[in-house]
Amino acid sequence: MFDLGAEPGELNEPPFGTNMAFRKQMFSKHGGFRTDLGPQPGSEIRSEDSEFGSRLLAAGEHLWYQPSAVVYHAVPENRTRREYFQTWWFGKGRADVREMGTEKNSKWHVAGVPLFLFRRIVMWTLRFAFCAHEPQRFSSKLKIYWLAGIILEHYKQAQST
Repeated sequence: MFDLGAEPGELNEPPFGTNMAFRKQMFSKHGGFRTDLGPQPGSEIRSEDSEFGSRLLAAGEHLWYQPSAVVYHAVPENRTRREYFQTWWFGKGRADVREMGTEKNSKWHVAGVPLFLFRRIVMWTLRFAFCAHEPQRFSSKLKIYWLAGIILEHYKQAQST
C-alpha cells in the first residue's frame, strides 16, 4: 500500500509496512517504538512504524524512499481472509486514536466518543447495506470496522481518565 512510484527521494510522510529500516542512532536519539502500538498476542493494533516515522519527521530528521529495496515477506494464509482484514481495520482504528489522540475539537461527546463518529458509522452501514457491487460493499464494511475501533478507543480512553 505504500508505493510512491519508481523514483527514489526524500519522504514527506511517514512510511508504513514491512519494508523499512532505521539507523540504530535514530532509536537512541528519539526512543524506540511505542509499546502500546505494534503486534501483541490477540491484537491487530499496529502503527508503531508510522508513529516512529512521524516522530522522526517532526524532529527534523530526513527519511528516504528507495523503491529498489526488496524484502520477501511470507504472508500466512489466515491473512488472506476477509475476517483478518476486518480485525486488522478494527485494530487500525484503535491505533489511529492511540497515535493521534482523541478528538477534542468536537463539541458534542457521548461517553467520550464524538457524536460525528456515530453519524459516520451509520452512513457507512447504510452504504454497506444498500451496495450491490461486492468490492465496494466489502470496502464499506472495512470502514465500519475501522470506525468501530476508533469509537471503542475513544470510549476506553475516556473511561481511563
